[in-house]
Amino acid sequence: MAALVAARTAALVEGDVGRMTEILAEDFTYTNASGDSCDRDGYLAAYVGSPDLVWLSQESSGPVVRTYGDTAVVTLDVHDRATWQGEPFAGEFRSLFVYVRRDGVWRCVAGQTTSRSSDTA
Repeated sequence: MAALVAARTAALVEGDVGRMTEILAEDFTYTNASGDSCDRDGYLAAYVGSPDLVWLSQESSGPVVRTYGDTAVVTLDVHDRATWQGEPFAGEFRSLFVYVRRDGVWRCVAGQTTSRSSDTA
């Protein structure tokens, strides 16, 4: 599972829409740190394939993976660096992703990100 989590991060930073499409389930849903939600197509357009958002890096703590049969819950802390419409930004976030194994293949079905201050443990 850690390799799949790393592949999701790499696809995000590299802007690899094809690879991210393989990782995300068709019914994927995401809620960002502002509380806005989107489906897979919205996520791909806004976070992976957007010309406005250019990822510089996404560094994360080692993911904590809890597996329950064909479901895995992944939590991790991330430090994002990117530019939005040419303006740099960086942020600290706590993320949660839910993966489900269907027909022997793990797919991410949900994600949520929460802002956190750098002094949060």
